[in-house]
Amino acid sequence: MDALLDRLWELANEDDDPRSARRSDRVAEARALWRALEVLLTSLRPQELAVGDGTFTKTLACIRSVLSDPSYWVAASASLSGDAAAAAAGDDGAVTLFVCVNRVLLKVASRGEHEREALVRDGVADLIVQCGESVKPSSTLSAVEAAAALQTLQSLAVDSKNRPSLQVSHTIRLCVMLMQMHATVFAVQLRACQFLHQMALEEDCKERIGRYGGLQAVTSALARFTEETELVVTALDVLFFLCVELEYRDDPVGSVPFRGADASVFRGVVNAVVDAMRVLQSVELVQANGVAVLNSIVMHPPVKEALCSVNIWDVAENGLSTTATDEAACDFVELLDSLLRDPVTCQTLGKMLSNASHQSDVSSVTKSRLKALNDQVGALRNSQTLSQESGARMAFITTRLHSLLNEASWEEAAQQSSAARELQQKEIMRTEYMMRTRESKQDKQRVEVERDNALIRIEVLNQEKIELLQQLSNCRPLHLGQGNENEYLRTVKPSGIDKGEVYCHSNPPSSMSRSHKREDVVYSMLEMNGVLNREQRPLGTICEFYSAQHHPNATAAAAMSIAKNELFGLSFEFVLNFAIDFELIPSFMDRVSLKHLHTEVAGLLKAYFALHDKDPPSGADAETLKKVAFGMVLARLALELFCTKLGYETPERQITGLLQWLDNSPGREKIMRKAGMPLVIRFSRQLYVVKA
Repeated sequence: MDALLDRLWELANEDDDPRSARRSDRVAEARALWRALEVLLTSLRPQELAVGDGTFTKTLACIRSVLSDPSYWVAASASLSGDAAAAAAGDDGAVTLFVCVNRVLLKVASRGEHEREALVRDGVADLIVQCGESVKPSSTLSAVEAAAALQTLQSLAVDSKNRPSLQVSHTIRLCVMLMQMHATVFAVQLRACQFLHQMALEEDCKERIGRYGGLQAVTSALARFTEETELVVTALDVLFFLCVELEYRDDPVGSVPFRGADASVFRGVVNAVVDAMRVLQSVELVQANGVAVLNSIVMHPPVKEALCSVNIWDVAENGLSTTATDEAACDFVELLDSLLRDPVTCQTLGKMLSNASHQSDVSSVTKSRLKALNDQVGALRNSQTLSQESGARMAFITTRLHSLLNEASWEEAAQQSSAARELQQKEIMRTEYMMRTRESKQDKQRVEVERDNALIRIEVLNQEKIELLQQLSNCRPLHLGQGNENEYLRTVKPSGIDKGEVYCHSNPPSSMSRSHKREDVVYSMLEMNGVLNREQRPLGTICEFYSAQHHPNATAAAAMSIAKNELFGLSFEFVLNFAIDFELIPSFMDRVSLKHLHTEVAGLLKAYFALHDKDPPSGADAETLKKVAFGMVLARLALELFCTKLGYETPERQITGLLQWLDNSPGREKIMRKAGMPLVIRFSRQLYVVKA
């Protein structure tokens, strides 16, 4: 908002030629900025724009810059006439800058009492009066501008403490002048009456209104717009305030001119009020306010004469039948009582009533004849109506019979179709029952056959087991190769097969100690399995990258690996490149040590497949085996590199240390640079969790 106000202030300080294109552009920009400010004020909270802060002061300064010199914000004469025509046609896009500023003033005044007091204290009303009373032809307020100015003044006059200042600023004189200047414009008359209604609450203001001809202006507006309910109600209130203490004077100049009025003024008031009450006879508020105005001036002779001439009986009769409050009804009765107490007025009203009775007798004869004619016309119309009703009734009965016949035929067809549908459903259910019975019998037979086959298979397996145990009992004791063919590890008695008795050597050979060491390695590698499974995503990405780098075809790679007697799907070149990229070589080992570890892991996998009598997997299982082998290589590397280091006594800490080394080495950048495409190798945060 501050930037918007700063720009408005810059535009106010520019100097240009009124006939130049720059003047038109500046006025158009200012109009757009004032509209934006109007919208912005609608959404501002109370604490965002308060009296006394910088934003409020800037707003007042920008408003004063426009109101102090309206001609500075007027473009060339051609564009001005076009804007005025568009504004008269109701085009909101062509309103003048004066109207935009008054709309902003309305938004500011509607924020609260303090804002309205600040606007009055800053002299906004004086500037508006100065604009309205300017003698320059280019500064004369149009109808739209006059309505906007009066609406702004009316919003400022809501508070009673602001009315004396507004009176001193000659706002009443401006209001009456605008009413006389734009007498045919409804918006101007309505806003003026609303402003005068607020100002008439003060006694001094009523005198100013009377002195400047406000009574005649309001009467003229009431007589011109008798069908507008809002204006009529407001104007009647203003007339009531002005006529309460009004005196009748025959001389042209009285001692107190603003307290007196001549006969023409009273007749104008009576005619305007009675016309409004007749036009809006169904509006109760109009009737109540109108009779209150008439009661306030009924004591004056011109008013009584005027009421007799306008046939007040019709108005009083309608008012008594319309008003629902006792106060309004009492006002009508009081008005009639005041008229009838005067002998002259009573005699005049009596003559009017007698003439009205004679006319009513003549009209009664005419009405009787018209009634007879109307009865004949009504009888003819009734006969025509009866004939039309009988024809319509016959057509309705015929249509109803057709519909009943159709409904009966539809019901019969529906019953037949429902019976056929029930038979079909019964047949379907019977067929399904037979099929389910047959399937259940077949299932029972199949279960019996499978059970017999299973029993036969169990007997065969038991027989084979017995034969195998017999063969094992007759075999020589088992031994392990590796240069100890003549040394026995354990022997089992043939008679102790079922008991599980085992005889061990007291002095085991060296091969047994190597077997125990290998079992410790395997157990340590198994304890590392949890950490490897947690980090399987980045490790799988590394494995896939190096396997794809050497052999894009995974099946061919597995076949070549088996043919070369290497680790399943994991060649030594793969492991060597991995160790070099992640600087395991030469930081921890050399190529020979890595080759020994690779061969050892390959031997473990081959022993596993040979022990369980399984073939190496292929396809997707080969890819999985390749990742398992890569994890075993990492586990063996961690055991080899960190088993002797301080703080890495457990297998979990050893594999964690190796993975931390991989995470902080330049190997990841090398992989992404070689791949030529974005690869995500990100280890989990649990890798750096400190365990107590």
